[in-house]
Amino acid sequence: MHHRLFLLFLFFISSSVSYAQMITLNVNGGYLFGDRFNVSGGKAKIEGQWATMGIIAADIGQDRTAEIAYLWQETIGKLDFYNAQTSLNEAINMHYILVGASQHFETSENLSFSLGSRIGLMVLAPRKPMLEDIVKFAVGFQAGSRLMVNSGMGVQFSANLFFPVTDIGGYLWWSPGSGSQIGLSSRIPFAQFGMFGGIIIIPSQIGY
Repeated sequence: MHHRLFLLFLFFISSSVSYAQMITLNVNGGYLFGDRFNVSGGKAKIEGQWATMGIIAADIGQDRTAEIAYLWQETIGKLDFYNAQTSLNEAINMHYILVGASQHFETSENLSFSLGSRIGLMVLAPRKPMLEDIVKFAVGFQAGSRLMVNSGMGVQFSANLFFPVTDIGGYLWWSPGSGSQIGLSSRIPFAQFGMFGGIIIIPSQIGY
C-alpha cells in the first residue's frame, strides 16, 4: 500500500516541477509519538516510531505556500482487553496524505518561520493480509523554521500534529482464534505529534 502512495507522491512532484517556477521540495525525517485511546472492551495504543515525510510547496504570493505532504510511519498497534488476560499486537503502517497552506514570516534574509494547516486522508494499513486498510479524513498542523544556506538549498525543522477527525470505524484488531472483534469509540481516537528535520531544495534556484 505505501509503495503506491509513495509513487503517487512522486507523480505530484514531477508534475509540479514541470509547470511551477517557485517549487520547494522538502524531504525530512523525525519521530512521531504514539497515543493511547479507548475502544469498546479495552484500551488501545499506537506506538511511537520514526517516520519520514515529503512536502511539495508552491509559492502563491504574500509569503504563502500551497502544499502537498505525504508521511509514512511503520509502527505497532496494541490492544488490551478489560475482561481478559490477553493483549494483541499488530504491525501497522500509518500514512497521511494532506494538502494545505502555510504562512511564512521572514526574520532575516536566510531565516524564516512558518505556521500551516492541512487536510486530507489518513490510511491505517495493518501488515497482516487478513486485516483491511482503514481510510479516514484527517487534519494536520505544523509550525517550523527554515534556514537557507544559499538561494537553492537549506534546512528545515518543524513540529507537527496529525489526527483523524472521525472515529477509525470498522475493526482494527481481532483475535483469529476466538473470532472476537473490537470496535473503536466514535470520537477523535488519537493524535500523533512529531518533530521533524530535513533538507529544502528549490530546483529553480540551484546554481544561482
